[in-house]
Amino acid sequence: MPPLPDRDHTRFWLQNCNGMLTASDVNKYMYEMQQYVDHNIHYISFTETRLNPAHMYTTYQTEHGFTQLVKHGRMDIVNTPGFNPSSSYQPGGIAAAFHGRLADRYSKTIRDPAGRWLIQEFIGKEKPLRIYTLYRVNPKVSKADVSAWAQQKRYLQSNNIDDDPRSKVIDDIIADITLSIQNGCSILLFGDLNEQINGREKTNKRLFEIGLHNVM
Repeated sequence: MPPLPDRDHTRFWLQNCNGMLTASDVNKYMYEMQQYVDHNIHYISFTETRLNPAHMYTTYQTEHGFTQLVKHGRMDIVNTPGFNPSSSYQPGGIAAAFHGRLADRYSKTIRDPAGRWLIQEFIGKEKPLRIYTLYRVNPKVSKADVSAWAQQKRYLQSNNIDDDPRSKVIDDIIADITLSIQNGCSILLFGDLNEQINGREKTNKRLFEIGLHNVM
């Protein structure tokens, strides 16, 4: 992780790490997290986890498993609300973790109410740094009732919003990041956008237009 940026620009970071933890691979999860820590990686963004935060044992394994590996750190997970709490698996969802010097600058975590992204904020020398981790659902599929798309669709409809979840998340994340920039924050965005960089939906272009630059 580079030093916290104090310059007057923002960056767009794209990362895709899927399948962080299920009920059957806790040992693999701990081993892989140990590799990150051993290689001095201080910030880890998982842009699709398939975890159910309402399943308390899974949440405990995920968050406390990470803090057992580091002296000073934190992990946050989030997913769309409303999934069966008895299941450790849930489509979609994201997580982010940090440790080391970053932990000394940690300010707060902000979660999207629909569980599509989370923000971890850090205190910078001149301005706050907000690191977003985002998951954008794939297009609707034939088995849509058990997909992350349908999960988010049901959440939106419960709030009287009938937009397509795939387009809605981009509109909402752009609005949120724009407000953060206006409030003087530097921005890093890690995202699984499920879209080619020059895709017809032009998400990369829209992010560039609000001041983000894709470093990939």
